[in-house]
Amino acid sequence: KTFTLLAAMLDGMSPTVMLNCSSPMYISPGWPNLENYGNNNYGYISLARATELSSNTAYGQVIEAIGIEKLQQTALLVGIDTPVKPVLASSLGSTEVTPLEMCEGYSTIASGGVHRNPVAITRIEDRNGNVVYEHQDDGEQVVDSAIAEDITEVLEGVFNAGYTTSYVNAYFNANQPVAGKTGTADDAADLWFCGFTPQLTTVVWMGHRQGNDPVLIYGRYAETYETSQPIWTDYMNTV
Repeated sequence: KTFTLLAAMLDGMSPTVMLNCSSPMYISPGWPNLENYGNNNYGYISLARATELSSNTAYGQVIEAIGIEKLQQTALLVGIDTPVKPVLASSLGSTEVTPLEMCEGYSTIASGGVHRNPVAITRIEDRNGNVVYEHQDDGEQVVDSAIAEDITEVLEGVFNAGYTTSYVNAYFNANQPVAGKTGTADDAADLWFCGFTPQLTTVVWMGHRQGNDPVLIYGRYAETYETSQPIWTDYMNTV
């Protein structure tokens, strides 16, 4: 949803646009019965508020309006190299991507629209402390800084609302602004939290390496507030 939002904003859509976020909703012949989580009805709300609530019907309408190609182009632009599937449901996360790709994409937003390739080694010193290698920054402005600032504000609203981000909102205790988004696949097969402060982007994914088996806690489907969000919060509080 984050990159669908970015694609829509690059296409000229404002986060203040009002959308009917009822549930279920007919989106297209191939998507006739889209539901919000818990089949909740949110009525007419802004796209920014729909992001706070993680409304599926809102994002079904957004991707139908801008087209899947716009999402594919935007994802590639910010560093998601895995090809986004050419289906509308990709706006809700139906394409499998790696945590590193998600971290690269969110970092592009966090750094004001500047994309940088991920590196594992930034510097090498010999035994005497002489620098024998140092990575040279290769940042490229791929998203207008004003749009990056606007989408960061929306994602800060997601954190501050505490609706999907209840754990991080309650327990992140560093004196830093936070922007981020949860993600939950069908049947709790994937549980994400992607978030950043001005200095650091951290992405946590929980799931099974093989197959799409659900993540279970006490015999029921797990939620992000008891998996990826606590891991993110504990780590970020520490660093």
